[in-house]
Amino acid sequence: MPTYITLFQFTQQGAQQIKETPSRFEKNNEAFKKLGIELKSWHVTMGQYDVVAVFDAPNDEVVARVALAAGMQGNVRTQTMRAFSLDELKLVVETAKSANIPVCAHATTAEGMRRAALAGVETIEHGDGGTPEVFRLMKERGVALCPTLAIASGANIERKRVAFKAALDAGVTIASGSDVGVFAHGDNARELESMVKFGMPLIDVLRSATSVNARVLHMSDKIGAVKPALLADLIAVEGDPTRDVGALRKVRFVMKGGVVFREKE
Repeated sequence: MPTYITLFQFTQQGAQQIKETPSRFEKNNEAFKKLGIELKSWHVTMGQYDVVAVFDAPNDEVVARVALAAGMQGNVRTQTMRAFSLDELKLVVETAKSANIPVCAHATTAEGMRRAALAGVETIEHGDGGTPEVFRLMKERGVALCPTLAIASGANIERKRVAFKAALDAGVTIASGSDVGVFAHGDNARELESMVKFGMPLIDVLRSATSVNARVLHMSDKIGAVKPALLADLIAVEGDPTRDVGALRKVRFVMKGGVVFREKE
């Protein structure tokens, strides 16, 4: 059966009830089964939508009936989209690789992450719903995680913290990427600060933002280290960033491609 992702947006009262008593949503699972729907996973969010559900359904018509029924209750709006099957994802990766193009996947559910890893993507962005099992799979298959911790807010902060710890415990390669644009450009240090705050050793955070990112992006021959033949992209900061991540906000010197763009007066 095809897989779908539905975003349920409740009224303020309905959302609070779901957050306080998640079993209220799980009770719908029996009704789903009668329609031939198999609920794969779901989680409560604190963003625009209050519940994200991943499920298999016979066809679009059945999904539309569920959305209509939810809407008639008056306390929820829904948005549904088809999710890629494992076979579809494998075809995407195979086609891209034939052109020597790596594939990354923006995935927040455990099932989406599992499929992406099995399909052969190189990185998974966000990974909010990652489980220890999924992260072990990513480690086995050499899939890196770009956790975008800096964009976490509300209840999702703790969710990201738990997922990030599970990724670290599994030994997953961590790429540094902040999803900047959601917040202001120029404040990218927020991601590195969040990585430290969520339990990653500072020296590993610095490596993630430099040599690890270079390797993940297939650019180790250009960036990620200070050595001959690489681009001279360098910064100097006030303080010791290997001891204090806050030093990264005190940039005093910037060189790009061997050209000085900023120098302390």
